[in-house]
Amino acid sequence: MNNEIEHLAKLLDDFRFCQMVTIDGNGEMMSRPMTLQTPRNDAPIWFAATKTDVPGANLLKDPRVNLAFHRDSDHAWISMTGTAKVNTSARIIQDLWKDSWNIWFSDDNKEDVVLLEIEPKKVTFWEPEKGQLAQFASIMKSKFTDSTIDFAPSKSLELSRKELSAAL
Repeated sequence: MNNEIEHLAKLLDDFRFCQMVTIDGNGEMMSRPMTLQTPRNDAPIWFAATKTDVPGANLLKDPRVNLAFHRDSDHAWISMTGTAKVNTSARIIQDLWKDSWNIWFSDDNKEDVVLLEIEPKKVTFWEPEKGQLAQFASIMKSKFTDSTIDFAPSKSLELSRKELSAAL
């Protein structure tokens, strides 16, 4: 397996939330915070939403999506583009239901719950290679020596749901 895909899978495991960018009916981009769900064999990246609210309603019209992840501790990040499949299977939703979802979905909108399953296409990500302390040292060194910060380069790759599932 590709080392970069393995690195991405390990990095993804550290994230719980992301910003999901979708396109509304007027062609405008909209962003919403979303909770990343536990990976499944058939859907390594998926979310619970409703088909009547953003982003579910947007993805029914235009399946293109961008997911933006950020880790505060060291500023690692992931940007993932792809398409979303809106899964309306009541059986699967019932099997996957978590009590914590009751906070977001009332009895009035539970019938509208859908699963947003992401088919990744392109991913760019960055994580400091030497950890938070070494990153801080590099920043301080650059400040006092008039040099530039020595950051690890970001990595880009194209991958499929199947490749990501195998790494998770």
